[in-house]
Amino acid sequence: MRSVAQAIERLLRQYVDSAGRVEEYDVRDALSPFLSGSFSIYRAEVLGREVFFAERTDGTDDYGALGRRLDQLTKGLGIPHGERVVLYADSLPPNVRRSFLESGTPFATADGDIYVPFLSFRINASRQRLLPTLRRFRSSDQSVFLFGLYAEEGFAQEDVMRGTGLSVGSVSRALANLVAARVIDFEVAGKTGRKKTYFRTDDHAYYQAGVELFGDAVRTTALTNALPRDAMPLVSGLCALAQTSDLLAPDREVWAISPSHASSVVLTEPDPARGFRHAIQILNYDPTPFAQGNRVDPFTMLVTIPSADRSDERVRIALREALGGCAWYRD
Repeated sequence: MRSVAQAIERLLRQYVDSAGRVEEYDVRDALSPFLSGSFSIYRAEVLGREVFFAERTDGTDDYGALGRRLDQLTKGLGIPHGERVVLYADSLPPNVRRSFLESGTPFATADGDIYVPFLSFRINASRQRLLPTLRRFRSSDQSVFLFGLYAEEGFAQEDVMRGTGLSVGSVSRALANLVAARVIDFEVAGKTGRKKTYFRTDDHAYYQAGVELFGDAVRTTALTNALPRDAMPLVSGLCALAQTSDLLAPDREVWAISPSHASSVVLTEPDPARGFRHAIQILNYDPTPFAQGNRVDPFTMLVTIPSADRSDERVRIALREALGGCAWYRD
């Protein structure tokens, strides 16, 4: 069981609190023989809080009565109101994971999924927002985040599928991730009472959450003298910023393409006089659904500028000029 405690500790230290600690917890005197025989309990100290994790030991895959048993564990362990014991498992079936997200049941898995809503905390009280205990976005999360950023009003899952070209499964998982991360919220309506309309609760908080969770936009960059054929490259990075501000464009043109077009990049020898003319950024997601003319969208422009360049005062001034009209942007 110590190996499980170590696994939970590694998970918490990687994603939540670098100083988190986990230990086995003896519950024989606190729980009924049935519950103590069905779960192993682990006590964690994380973010200055005491959190209990429960691993199933009954050897079954029956999730039907699990919610009720977790509630019994929460009561038996004396966990404060508003908090719950966290289920720990190697993995969870997609339908169970989705059900837990919808019901607010906290869980953590060995493969890095963490949903512990009561551990959300304020990083800066003046921003009046909650930060999630969630890993960085996957590529589909990035696309759905961008769709939500530019949506003028509430949107349904079908709208996201049409707007991004992603499959129903990818969109469903991404929306669940964004809801779990408190990036978006939803209302349920319709004749069946099951149709969800998703929306941003605050433009600036949405943008800030995206900055913190978005992860790397650029998978890799290829230097070449030939633009890729049939890849619909978009002006990106500092070149896109130069088109929308008074910043001087760099000597090397910067372009962004979808990962599905990575094979179309042709590597060439550098020109003896000028070196390479083009830097082709192969993104983790397809930027074309959000393109503005021949240019990437404003958020993609921002995250495709290297962080070292973003700290340059000239670039900061240009970003304020280019993004000043965006309701979500703050320097």
